[in-house]
Amino acid sequence: MTPFWSQVNVIGLAQGDFLPQCRVPHFGADFGDAGAEELVRVDTCDPITVTQSCDLVNLRTGSAALCPTYSLARFEDANPNYRKKGGSQGPSRRTAPAWWLPRSGQ
Repeated sequence: MTPFWSQVNVIGLAQGDFLPQCRVPHFGADFGDAGAEELVRVDTCDPITVTQSCDLVNLRTGSAALCPTYSLARFEDANPNYRKKGGSQGPSRRTAPAWWLPRSGQ
């Protein structure tokens, strides 16, 4: 099977970019209120960029929104009903509530 994402070497970030092993800080709701140095938890994940490319290119945003990605095996571990035959097709057929996967070309 051909990988869904292909590696590119360009400067800049675009919507849909896959960022393997990306370090992501987690800020609390009260971050910055103390007015002093604060410790921030940092996790590593494999997100994709969901901020629109035009906003990133034209510097209309001060940050980029990321969405985590998970392997189908990890998804099935968290959602055992999808392990049964045909169960993993629910998101791609858009029959599973709250779990949609884009069709090829979307």
